[in-house]
Formats: sequence, C-alpha cells, structure tokens
Amino acid sequence: MNDLDILGDIDWSTAIFDNGLTLEGTLRQEAERFKKCVEDEIQKYYDSYSPVMYSRTNAFQNSVEIQDMVNMNIDVGQMSIMVGFNDDAYHPSLFGGDKGYVPALINDGWSWKNQPQTSIYRFTYFDGTGFFERAIAEFLSDNPYGVTVDIIK
Repeated sequence: MNDLDILGDIDWSTAIFDNGLTLEGTLRQEAERFKKCVEDEIQKYYDSYSPVMYSRTNAFQNSVEIQDMVNMNIDVGQMSIMVGFNDDAYHPSLFGGDKGYVPALINDGWSWKNQPQTSIYRFTYFDGTGFFERAIAEFLSDNPYGVTVDIIK
C-alpha cells in the first residue's frame, strides 16, 4: 500500500472539517494565528524601550506576511504554508554597510566587531529577544490541529 492509498478517495481540497473549513482553510487560519503571535512578540520588543538615536518606521512589524501558496507533499503526508518577512524586514546600515535582516538581529542579537570603550546597549550590542521561540511557544500552547512550526534562517 502506498501513501496515496491511505488517503483513499477523499478530495482534501474540498473536504470540510468540524471547524467548517477545508484543510487549506484551516492551515491558512492557523498561519494567521501564528502571524499574530509573531506580531505580538514584535510589539513587546517595541514596547520594551523608546529609541533615542533614531525614529522608528515600524517597517519591521509591518513586514510579517503569509505566502499565498500552500505546499502539499503527499509522500510524507504534509501541507505547509510559509509565514515570513517581506523586504521591509531589511534595515539600512547607519554607517553605510550592508542592510541588516531585522528579524535575525532582534531575535539573536548583534555586536560590533570593534566595541568602543563604552559599549551602548541596543546600539553597539544587543543580547536578542528570542521572539521567534516565544511566538512559537505561544502558538503551540493552543494547537488543536497538531501544526508544527519550523524556523528557516
């Protein structure tokens, strides 16, 4: 018996679940819920301090997106949808260097190679917030469909 035999004659694109949605609709609903978890964690970061050296554009918070296409892999019985960041998640360097990928910088932190004598927290270095992990933990705390979340960096 192959994987397709297990699925039987069910048309998963139109099958309706107890929540009144198709499998794809349920996946999209869960993607929206995860997106909100990510946006809430970003807001917590924004609320944690007020910048002095610059004005926020809020481009990072507005960069969270859900891709349009749902991917289906019948061989492993898996559907996926990508929740990611658009180009607004890249921030220009204040010093003319390469653009920084804000989600990674805020999640993991940063540190200048040549720290000045007096380091400036959130400017010359930052410990990171771990917001990806917190957003995932929040999402998984109420996960009736057994959705898994993978971070692709």
